[in-house]
This record gives sequence, C-alpha cells and structure tokens, in this order.
Amino acid sequence: MKLFSPFDDHTFITLRSPVKVYYDVAFSCNLKCTFCYVNWKGLAAAGEFDAPPIEHVERILQALEDAEVFDIVTLGGDLFSYTRYRDFIRLAAEMDFGVGVISNATQITPDIAQELASYVNSCGVSFRGPDPDTFDAITQVQGAFHAAVRGLKALANAGITISLLYDPLPKNYRGLFEAVRTLVEDHGLPVVALQLNRITPEGRGLGNWEQIALPPEAYYELFEQMLRVREALGIRVQVGDAFPFCRVPASYWPLLERCEYGVLWGAVTSRGDVKKCSVGAVTLGNVLERPLTEIWQHSVPLIDYRSFQWTSDECRRCPLLMECAGGCAISTPGERHDQPDYWKPMAVDPALAMAYKAKLKVSGKGRNCALPVLCKPDDRPCLAVRPRFREDTVGVLCVPYSPTVVVEQGDLPWLVVNEVERKVMELCNGLHTVREMSQVLRQELPGVTPAMVEQCLIDLSEYGYLADEVTSGNYIQAMQFTRAGQI
Repeated sequence: MKLFSPFDDHTFITLRSPVKVYYDVAFSCNLKCTFCYVNWKGLAAAGEFDAPPIEHVERILQALEDAEVFDIVTLGGDLFSYTRYRDFIRLAAEMDFGVGVISNATQITPDIAQELASYVNSCGVSFRGPDPDTFDAITQVQGAFHAAVRGLKALANAGITISLLYDPLPKNYRGLFEAVRTLVEDHGLPVVALQLNRITPEGRGLGNWEQIALPPEAYYELFEQMLRVREALGIRVQVGDAFPFCRVPASYWPLLERCEYGVLWGAVTSRGDVKKCSVGAVTLGNVLERPLTEIWQHSVPLIDYRSFQWTSDECRRCPLLMECAGGCAISTPGERHDQPDYWKPMAVDPALAMAYKAKLKVSGKGRNCALPVLCKPDDRPCLAVRPRFREDTVGVLCVPYSPTVVVEQGDLPWLVVNEVERKVMELCNGLHTVREMSQVLRQELPGVTPAMVEQCLIDLSEYGYLADEVTSGNYIQAMQFTRAGQI
C-alpha cells in the first residue's frame, strides 16, 4: 500500500482517464455574467446544445461510465435552465457517479431542492457580490441577488451541503468577506466552504480582459479576506484555481493548490467534446466518437501539458514545481492555448521553498492519524469511507468517495493498493472479524498470513480509512486527523 502521487520524475503522470469530469450538460443560462467563459449564445449557435435530447446526454454518461470516471460535477450554463435536469441527475446517480452540482441557485425552489436532495448532497453556488447592486450589475439581471439567496435557503432547508464559489472582479473583490458574512449571519445559511476562483480570458472574459483582470495586489487582499472568513465565520477556505507560488507572499502559500486539470480532472461539453478543463478552448476529441481513455492517454496537447512544455525554464527548475505546477496555463490571452501564467513567474526564494516543503512533510501529507487503530482478532473493523477502485496505469487506484464532490473536503489520501490490500478493504464492512478476514484471504489468495492482514489494517488506520469504532462495541481510540496545507 502506498500513497498515490500525480508526479513521476517531475512530470505529471498519465492516468487511463480522468477521475472527475466537469460536464457542461447544457450551455443555456438565465444570467448574463459579464466575464463568463461560456458565452453560450456563441457556443450553441446550432441550438440543439442549449437543450440536448436526454438520449444524447445518456450516451455521454455511458461513455464516462465506460472510462470508469468516478465523479461528475455539472457546469454550464446553469443546470436548472435545462428542462431535463431531473432525468440527467437521476441517470447519473443510477450509474453510481458521485454527482455534484454547480449552479447560480437563482432558479432553485423548495420543490427543486427537495428533488435534488434525493440524489445530490452537495452544491456549489456561484455568488457574485455582497449586495443586490453589485450582484445584479455583474449578472446583468435585476433581482438575481435575492433570487440566489432564496435558492440558497431552499438548498439549506433540504439538507444539501452548501459551498460558495466566488469569482473576483474589480466590482466585487473588496466585498468577499461581507458577501459571505451576509449569507451566514444575516440570512442564517450554513455555508461549509468558500472557494475563490480566478477569472480567465475566455468567452466574454476575453472581450473585456483589460477591464476585468485583477493585479496580484488585489488577490493578496482577497487572500486576507479568506483568512477572515475562516477565522471569524469558521468556514473552510481554498483557492480553486492555480497561482504561481513565486508571485504570492509565502504566508498565503497554504491557501494555494496546484492545478490538476488534464491529470486527475477533465471536462466534457454538452456536445461530448473533451477538454483539459472547462474554461479552455481547445477540443481534444469527442467521447461519442472515440473512447475517453484513448483521448486522455494519447492527446498530444495533454502530453505536452503534463510534461510542462508550456512553462518557463524558471518554472521547470523551481523546487516548488510539484506544489505549484507553474500556475494556470490558460490565464494569459493569446493564440497558444497553454502558456506561462499571466502573472509571469520568476525565481522563488530557495530558503522559503525548502522551509515550505519541510513543513508539508512534517504535517503528514499522507499518514494522517496520530495513533493507529489496533484491531484485535475478534474485532470487526469497518472503513470510515467508501473506497472506489479501478485498474489504472499506476496499478490499482483507490479513491475514497467524497460526499462533497464540488469543493473537496475529504482529507483522506488516494492510495495504490495490491490484490491483498484491496480484498482487506472490501472485507472491512463491520461483518467480519480480523480472524475471519485472514481465513477468507488464505483461501482465496494462498500465501497470505495473519500478519499481512494486520499490517494492512494498521496502514489503513494510519491513512485515516478505518472507523473510530468496531462493531463489536469495543471503543478504538479516536483518530486525530490533520491535513497538509490546511490552515
């Protein structure tokens, strides 16, 4: 059993397919946000992809299932502008995808939220500003702010976990904290997470890029507001899009994440076109014409991207390459799709870089349990999460199911396991004692010893996969979880 890493010798690995797909189910939307990368009236000129037939959607879902994609997050457009959204969500859930919904929430009624709760337990809501004037000016729809608040309340009343997605612009970036505070304190909404996004020069955003692009100093102010959100409101915060670490003060580095689109995540449009990420303009193939596995593994733009051909020499030499991955490859306007970050990466202070990497190592990037669960022969261990397995280019990949698909909140690492370890995990359902598990494995896999089973259980406990208690009723000491990079 070992930790999964997306890197191999300072390049991204190639999996057989993306683990999560962001799916533009339909391009249509009821708002007209001034920066939107979709600009759906242009993309859907033929008309049929504003409201694709459900049979077309089902074929795309089948192609994703064939490629063993685990999770789907809906984008668009807005899902609730699509008249067959109920059928889509039902089909995706029946195919056992983890389903997350990103929406502007303005069309969500109490009835819709209750229907949604039968299949989806997390929703990311794009929120545009702290007050009606700012919000409605950005969406170009009068009353959008109040409609979004009503939709958020409907989601909360239906028991759906709410995460906020904030796209900063000159009009709204100073109002991030106030926007979240208003929803939490004035409207009583149980927001669990905030994700700050980054505007890119695509769609409508390309047409007015010089007017909407924020300088680094504005993002530093945003990062300060995020810390206030975490400290004053108790909400988890994260940056959803990549920034070059070298252009951000080191005190904010724990907020940042590298971009893993094109490696772990992918995007599919309502036509079935595959893209590295939802915002990008380059089409790599179509899942209705070629298997997604073939597109994902053999697309030349993806191969070049994973080998960092688009970055500068400075980035490729940087000690933080594996943490930063060069920032965002599509943040710069131009004819080339992937190119160095708009913020123009520069040399990072080696001492700061080494100190940060050492801190990550000490905080425990993978083994995140202070004290392992020690199972006795008659205990019936049970996993705390549902593991999902697939044969992949790295071996058998184990990805824990996350109930919050939109903004990841699971702290458990991905694993690469062997046949014995997979079987142990499958038997850890609270029905089998450790002794019985050893007996079953010895029958199915000659050469397996009780010591091997016990070591596997210890590893699982140290990675946080085992539940705190066993079904025999014996209390197992509580696990103390930490997460590298959490601040």
